[in-house]
Amino acid sequence: MAKQIQVTVILMLFLCSLFAEGFLKQAVHISIDQEAKGVSESPDGKWVFHMRTPSQGQENPTLWLRTSRNKKERFLGDLFRDGEVYWCPNSQCLILLDEHSVEDTRLKFFETSKARNGNVLMLDKEIRNKFYSQIHGRVLFYALDILGWIDDSHPVIAVQSRFVKPNTSAPAYVTTGGYVLNLKTKTIEQEIPAQDLKTKYGFNKNLV
Repeated sequence: MAKQIQVTVILMLFLCSLFAEGFLKQAVHISIDQEAKGVSESPDGKWVFHMRTPSQGQENPTLWLRTSRNKKERFLGDLFRDGEVYWCPNSQCLILLDEHSVEDTRLKFFETSKARNGNVLMLDKEIRNKFYSQIHGRVLFYALDILGWIDDSHPVIAVQSRFVKPNTSAPAYVTTGGYVLNLKTKTIEQEIPAQDLKTKYGFNKNLV
């Protein structure tokens, strides 16, 4: 028992050090759009994410996940504009940043082990609610970026928004925030101050 406790403590300290130092695994991803067929193989080679251009009677491209071995497919939904596809390092899930409109990006989370995914926008709603609670005004633009992975189930994301305050002629404000997500519990595990995003994680993207 004492040895198990010691191992647990060491593991927790190690994870805390990763959070503190900003050490991240690379966020490998591909870009997809409505004009090109996006294809992305999982890191373990067992899954393939791909897109089909609209067939007759369809408005948007469709997104699919298939196994490499028997080619069995699962429909994931439509792509409204452009997007970025990110695989978890252990291939157990993928994240789609869907540019739902020019001003809005949505995070969709899919698990490869499930025949069907439930609320694919659950994490997106939690992130959005958390971020919007700190904004006092009307949002004009909302964007997400995945900076990397602390481990297989903890991506680090950056959120940026442009907004205007109500009943004022002041120019639009830009605000930035960051979060560590827990994909196992589908929750926000830690908030990252904007300054730490820059100094620890090298996030220097600016909204224009």
